[in-house]
Amino acid sequence: MEKRKPHYDLSTVQSAIRLRGADAFTVTALIGAQAMGLEVAQAIEVVCSKRLLYVRMDRS
Repeated sequence: MEKRKPHYDLSTVQSAIRLRGADAFTVTALIGAQAMGLEVAQAIEVVCSKRLLYVRMDRS
């Protein structure tokens, strides 16, 4: 079941990521960013430059 309301305020999350830097990401997220050819600074910029983020977590 998809939820229509976000669990967290995006601007609050973005502020925390700017403050914590690489420590704000899980190891899996850092590996995924690296697999896409992104440096940590680029991954931070991608997340912090977005106004809306959609994450879908399907369970198989």
